[in-house]
Amino acid sequence: MKLDAFYCNLCAWLNQKLDALANRPHWRRDTLFLSIVLSLFLAFPRYENFSFSDKEAVTVAFFEKADAPFEQHQYGNWLHESKLTFRMLPPLIAYVTGFRYLGMKVIESLTGVWILWVSLLLAEKITRNRRDTILITALIASIYAGSVGFVEYRYMFDSLAIASLLTAMLFKNPLLIFLSLTAGFWTDERALVAAAIVWCYHALPCMNDLKGLVTFHKKLMPWVIYATIAAYWAGRLALIKYCSLQAAWGDVGIGMINKHFNNFPLGLWSAYEGGWILIVGAMLVLFLLRKWFVLLCCGIALVSILLTGFSVIDITRTDAYGVGFLFVSLAILVNHSSKDSEIGFVRRCIEVATVICILWPSLHAHGKEIIWWHSPPFPVRLFFYLSCWIG
Repeated sequence: MKLDAFYCNLCAWLNQKLDALANRPHWRRDTLFLSIVLSLFLAFPRYENFSFSDKEAVTVAFFEKADAPFEQHQYGNWLHESKLTFRMLPPLIAYVTGFRYLGMKVIESLTGVWILWVSLLLAEKITRNRRDTILITALIASIYAGSVGFVEYRYMFDSLAIASLLTAMLFKNPLLIFLSLTAGFWTDERALVAAAIVWCYHALPCMNDLKGLVTFHKKLMPWVIYATIAAYWAGRLALIKYCSLQAAWGDVGIGMINKHFNNFPLGLWSAYEGGWILIVGAMLVLFLLRKWFVLLCCGIALVSILLTGFSVIDITRTDAYGVGFLFVSLAILVNHSSKDSEIGFVRRCIEVATVICILWPSLHAHGKEIIWWHSPPFPVRLFFYLSCWIG
């Protein structure tokens, strides 16, 4: 059949290109560049919506916070603007640098580049294989966590928090972990929940049982994570006491789960898309090997961030903070693959997961029934621009 021949020729061509990229002397740089291009192609920013003027309420609130970071600003308890009270880092950057709309968007875009670069380094560290590293980087570039730094136009800086969490996973230096987690916590509170994934990643080599967990706690690393969380809460209490800052909890909490039940399936899927193949595969490996303690710890970390997503309106956005679990899953699959057949199976899983992420549109689950194609691919955006120009 012609379709069979087309499929075989396409696979051969893709394999040839992947091998050629993997064998280049500057393959990391080239992979980063191509992953940025891929991310922008699959989810092209809505440049017409970028708020370079004080028209959007969220943008107004961000720069009001930047002008007076330590003052309480009054908004409706249910609004996103009211949740900015303790998200101090991005407004402080704007306050110190004097950057406004364009300058802060450039910083947010750079954090998007950093996400892809750190993802590349993490994938290389885990797989020790260039081809797999390229595919994993492409996978991250194709999902919400990999594109949010480029497409977000409301100055929410999720990309900064996600980049901080991935950086804390990449390095073992206690100071770098402390600084990275601190940056994430003070960018968005969701990073506090996702810190459990950072803990799981670093604990994996020792996490076979309670004895291994005790061994892990003889190292400085876990205590740095605990100390960073404690320091964050101490700083938050100090702001409450001395600056009279108060958090807003409208539309946040377990009670929101019943309201958003209809959007659970898409909310779960849209955060990781094809990456769920790696997650389910890793959990199944732990189950079949009867590694109950590792399964329990990893399950708690994953379920915590997923439940957090169901407890707020932005389901996909919140669950995307758990993107680090893809690397936890990848490490589990790689570490438990010794035979050639097992290694080959893991690589097929990576390939299929990446293809699914590339083909699946960038959908965003929001609230009870909102499904938002937040950034259509470049050809669709080009058609939109041409139709506006012609009409």
